[in-house]
Amino acid sequence: LGNICNVNQGIVTGADKVSKKHIDKYRIKAEIGNGIFVLSDKDISNLNLSKKDREILKPWFKNSDIFRWGTLLSTTEKLIYADKRLRNLDGNKLKEHLEKFKKILDDSTVNSPYLHRPRDINFDSAKIVAPQRSPRNTFGYNEIPWYASADVYFITQKDENVSLKYILALLNSKLYYLWLYYRGKRKGEILELTAKPLSEIPIKIVPQMDQQPFIDLVDQILDAKKTNHAADTTAWEKEIDQLVYKLYELTDEEIAIIENGSI
Repeated sequence: LGNICNVNQGIVTGADKVSKKHIDKYRIKAEIGNGIFVLSDKDISNLNLSKKDREILKPWFKNSDIFRWGTLLSTTEKLIYADKRLRNLDGNKLKEHLEKFKKILDDSTVNSPYLHRPRDINFDSAKIVAPQRSPRNTFGYNEIPWYASADVYFITQKDENVSLKYILALLNSKLYYLWLYYRGKRKGEILELTAKPLSEIPIKIVPQMDQQPFIDLVDQILDAKKTNHAADTTAWEKEIDQLVYKLYELTDEEIAIIENGSI
């Protein structure tokens, strides 16, 4: 996967919100839960930001907002998406806001100035996302501005000949669950969907016309999940599993082993 896609950890901020430890250690005038880099609607309202000020804010999601095939598409939290030298915050009230927390941010482990974001991620376009830990292979997809923290891993397109939806179909299949369980990384029964195991997942490259049946099924699943993420898409998922078995030329005996979970 790492050869055909970018696989990156999400964003690391100097500090998302004010904690009790911050107040005790730095004696700052704030309440526990007040936003630093991650702001609630209430935080934003209290800052009395102009329309231009708000352009820096990006929708901020959690790893719990990811489900198999899709993600939640709206959130009440926003990220201050600063550039390396905070230059995009010049003349912006958000810069004044961050300066109130300078003691906390100067002490953070994040490289200056307090926000580490991978270069290879376009958070605003098509992407596959995975929670850092999950009891099963949980890969979601969206094509909207969707920003998240370091406990989310982003898979974005590098090779234009390989569709992300084709990859999504493989990653959420029963066969790929077995690869992640036995050849990936896990803690007990929980899969660790981090950069190294994700990058090492084998992906069979096939012509674009052969990817299309997978893509068509994924589109049907995504359409169903758009209005109700709990929608029953079992029938389409079974069809994907059958396509994956055919892709790898598995025997009936091998398929039975996978389907019965008897490995």
